[in-house]
Amino acid sequence: MSVVSETVHAGTFGWAIEGSCSECEHIRHASGEGISTEVRAAIIADNGSSGLRIVDPDPPVGAMMRVIRSRESLPLHELRDAAGDLVANGRLGTLAEMSLLRERLEDHGVRAEVVFATPRPSGRTISLVKRVVHLSPPKRLGDPDTRTALVPHSLTEAEAELLAEYLESATALAIAASRVPDRMTGRLLVRPGVMTDGEWVWNLDWADYVRAYRVDPSQQFRDHARRRDYVPVELHEDRVQEVARALHIPG
Repeated sequence: MSVVSETVHAGTFGWAIEGSCSECEHIRHASGEGISTEVRAAIIADNGSSGLRIVDPDPPVGAMMRVIRSRESLPLHELRDAAGDLVANGRLGTLAEMSLLRERLEDHGVRAEVVFATPRPSGRTISLVKRVVHLSPPKRLGDPDTRTALVPHSLTEAEAELLAEYLESATALAIAASRVPDRMTGRLLVRPGVMTDGEWVWNLDWADYVRAYRVDPSQQFRDHARRRDYVPVELHEDRVQEVARALHIPG
C-alpha cells in the first residue's frame, strides 16, 4: 500500500501504486501521469493565468515531483483516490504546480518533494537536483537559528499581505545598502536586513518572500503577529540597543 515508482522525465510527473486489498488480499496496480484539472484550476485561482506558465529561469529545466515516502497503513482505496487526482489533462509541470501538487498528496498522507530535472535530447533525465530553498525563519530572541524550507502558496493572499506588512514595518536593526536577487526564482530584488519587534527577530527579506510567494515563516510567528493585530509595537531606544547587543549588531 504505497507509491512504488515514479518518473520525472520530460517534465511530467508519472506515478504508480500497488497494494494488497484488505478484503480480497489481491495485489492491485494503478498508474498514470499528469496534473489534474482541479490542481490547475487552483493555481489559476491563486495566480491568474500566468500561474500556468513555466516559472523556472531556465526554460529547458522543468520542475518535477518525486515521491519519497508514503504513510504506512494508508487504506489502498484512499491512496488510489489520491493518485487518481493526478490523471486528468496532464501537462508539463512548473514549480508552482508541483508545489501545489505536493500539498494535495500530503493531504492524503503521501510525502513528496519538488526537484529539478535536466532532460537529455532524447527526453530522458540525466540529473536530478533538489530545488528546495531554505532560510532561517523568524525566531524568538535568544532561540538558536534554524532552517525551514520555503513552500509557495502556503498562505492566503490576505494573510500574506498582513504578515508581510508586519515583517517590514517593525524596527530595523540593520539594513543592507543594496538589494540582491531572491533565492526562489531570482526575479525579485530583496533587501537583506535584520528586524525585530522586541520579542522576535528575523531577516527583512522574509517580507518579500511572504508577499511574493506566500510562504509561511512558521505557525508560531503567525500567531504572534495575529495577537498583535499585525501592528508592531514602537520600541524604546534602550530596548533596541539591548536587542542589537544580544545579536552582536554594531550600534
